[in-house]
Amino acid sequence: MSDEPLPPMPPAEEEPTLQSYTPAYTPEPVPPAAPPEKKKTNTWLIVIIVVLVVLCCCCLLSGILAWNFGDVLLGGMGINY
Repeated sequence: MSDEPLPPMPPAEEEPTLQSYTPAYTPEPVPPAAPPEKKKTNTWLIVIIVVLVVLCCCCLLSGILAWNFGDVLLGGMGINY
């Protein structure tokens, strides 16, 4: 072995972090989101549906009553069929 001193060791290199790399693609900044549009109310749609259901029930009830009591009503009015 020789008596020469060993050369000084270079400082240990730090591990590169993800932030130290330059990305190949830089995305464009996202513009701020626009405020959400006001939700339309379905009030008229609900009213129309309720009215249609009530009318259907009235027609059904009228049909049932006419079927059961129609002859009596016509006879009471003096209408011969």
